[in-house]
Amino acid sequence: MPLDFHNCSFIQELLPEADFYLKLGEYLFEKDRYKEAMEVFSILIGKTEPTMQLLQKQAFCMQQLKQYEKALELYLQAQLFDHNQVWNLKKIALCYHHLKNPEKALEYYQEAEKIQPDSIHTQVSIGHCLLELKNFEEALKYYFKVEYLDPGNKKVGRPIVWCALALGKFEHAEKYSLKLLDENPTRHDYMNMGHIKWCKGDRQEALKWYKDCVTFPGNSMKDFLESFNNDKGVLITHNVEEAEIPIMLDQLRYHLQ
Repeated sequence: MPLDFHNCSFIQELLPEADFYLKLGEYLFEKDRYKEAMEVFSILIGKTEPTMQLLQKQAFCMQQLKQYEKALELYLQAQLFDHNQVWNLKKIALCYHHLKNPEKALEYYQEAEKIQPDSIHTQVSIGHCLLELKNFEEALKYYFKVEYLDPGNKKVGRPIVWCALALGKFEHAEKYSLKLLDENPTRHDYMNMGHIKWCKGDRQEALKWYKDCVTFPGNSMKDFLESFNNDKGVLITHNVEEAEIPIMLDQLRYHLQ
């Protein structure tokens, strides 16, 4: 049940002190009641000078409510108090990511990297931004750095496969694909292996992996085609004739009957 009494005018008259609203806001914040906490913090801002911590809490509330533009605005205001706080820099980057602006996200993750150069999370995030920007060569460098610093990291295997495939480094792509297939594969791992085999010129092996992808639990031909069509550009870039694609798909449908 919402605690809405903070919006009642007589409560604000009875309890005008900022300290009351700070404690109430923090209580709601700790209970993950972000909408109500944001309302209380907004009242508090009207009664006191904003601090970095208060702006960050408001921003975090907005972030949790998926209001990323407002969250970004508040994190940027908080940055005026301290330009080098890594937590705030990464939150700004995350908001830019949610707002589909990988260039700005990359800029702020790189600022965080200057302060904490060996942060695994930051390295992975920079790699993801570079991947989104199709800068596969640089992304691959970051993913390999993460693998070196944290050999058990599970977040870089699939990006490594995709970057290596996009760059035509098929041996690297196949090596990491096999590792993923041996551990906890997804349907995308089977599709990627099909792409690798086809780019290497082995159509029959590609067909086998595509069939395994379609028959993966929870997958369907419709799902397969949606993902496959997104990947066609990489295939065409690396040795696959565009005219061969519908033939391969017809063969796949035939083998699934």
